[in-house]
Amino acid sequence: MLRAEMRRRHDQCGRIHAVVIDGAGDLCEDLNRPEIAFGLVDELIALSVEFDCPIVLVLHENPKGRTGEAKTRGHLGSQLERKAESNLRIEKDANEVSTIFSLNSRNASIPKASGVQFKWCPEAGMHITTDAQPKSKPDRERAMHQPAVDAVFDGVISELKFNELKVRIKEATEVSPRTAERRIPKWIELGLIEKTESGAYRKTYRQPSSTVKSTVKDG
Repeated sequence: MLRAEMRRRHDQCGRIHAVVIDGAGDLCEDLNRPEIAFGLVDELIALSVEFDCPIVLVLHENPKGRTGEAKTRGHLGSQLERKAESNLRIEKDANEVSTIFSLNSRNASIPKASGVQFKWCPEAGMHITTDAQPKSKPDRERAMHQPAVDAVFDGVISELKFNELKVRIKEATEVSPRTAERRIPKWIELGLIEKTESGAYRKTYRQPSSTVKSTVKDG
C-alpha cells in the first residue's frame, strides 16, 4: 500500500518531497522477528532510492530498564539504528522540557548537551524552543566551538590532513596560522574532532570520558 501510494503521488506531482510515517512499528507484523523487521527496513531503503526522497520514521522506545537507558523497539529499532542516515532522539525531563539530539548519525551527530530544547507553551498553543544553557564548562566550550568546527568541515566527506585542516581553520575563523594550529588539540580535547589511524582528522562528537561518567551518575 505504501509503494502504491508513493507511485500515485509521484505520478500526480512529478516527484515526492518526503514521506513521514508515524509510527514505523505499525508497518511491521512482528518487531521481534529479524526476517520481518530486516525485510521492512530493506523495503523502505529501496523506496527511498527509487523515488529519490527521504523517508522519516517515528518509532517509540521501550520504557527505561535498570540501566536507565531507553531502547528502541525490537529488531526493527536495532536495524533502523544501523541503517538510517540519522537517528534523532527526543527525551523529556521532569520540567517537561524536551531535548532532540543524535549520537548515531552518519555525518552530523548532535550531542545531547548541544541539542535543541523545547516545551509546550499554553499561551502560544504550540511547542516553543527554550534558552537552556549548557551546565558545565566543557559543555559551554563545546557549544562555543561547534559552529567553527561545522564551518571547517562543511562539504568534507572524508578526512583532512593536518595542513589542510589548519588552512581551513584559518580561513573559516579568520585567525592566524599559529592560532589555527592551537585549535586542533583543543578541539580534540573537547571531543569535537579526532585523529584517525591514518594520521588525518575528522569531525566527531564523542565526549570526554569525564563528561560521560558525570552523565551516567546524574542519570
